[in-house]
Amino acid sequence: MSLKDDLSECVTIRDRLERQVGIAAIVTEALKPLGITPIVVGGTAVEFYTLGQYATLDIDFVGEINDEMKKVLADLGFLKDGRYWRIPETDIMIEFPSDELAGTFDKVQPVEYGGRQAYFIGIEDIVLNRVQEAKHWNYLDSAEWARTLMIAHYDNIDWSYCHKRAHEYECADKFEEIQRSAKKIKKQMDSNYSGFPS
Repeated sequence: MSLKDDLSECVTIRDRLERQVGIAAIVTEALKPLGITPIVVGGTAVEFYTLGQYATLDIDFVGEINDEMKKVLADLGFLKDGRYWRIPETDIMIEFPSDELAGTFDKVQPVEYGGRQAYFIGIEDIVLNRVQEAKHWNYLDSAEWARTLMIAHYDNIDWSYCHKRAHEYECADKFEEIQRSAKKIKKQMDSNYSGFPS
């Protein structure tokens, strides 16, 4: 089957997160011949790292749109609609809001789906993104999602990297505040869990 056929099948998947990952993997595969590796960022990355607790309407990629990319997306069945690329008669839409990754490629997380790879911004960088929103734009929801992400991935986060970047982004105080709260909740959760009989 062609990638377009695979995409048509993928959009029918009922599980939202699985569908998003599948679409990201197909778009990534389609752009591979151009030497372009789009990276999933934004709300879809939060959705991935929270296993679907967060929900977003579109898939945001980092990548520079050029004429070759436009043709590839059109060949897959996407139609340009303002800043979005939509699949007609579905709620599927993707966007390339920036061509620069707000973070490091060293932290990017590859995810295999259907024999293909999608690439997600690293957990550290999506946490930092949400902390910056909380600090500089007073987005309360962003602070909550930063805390949720920290709790879910506490033992795997590169905290040294995060603290260094938080200082660079001028949000170290907010980062440390959220981390203290996350650490306290994580400790309580671990304590409660360890109390269950084996």
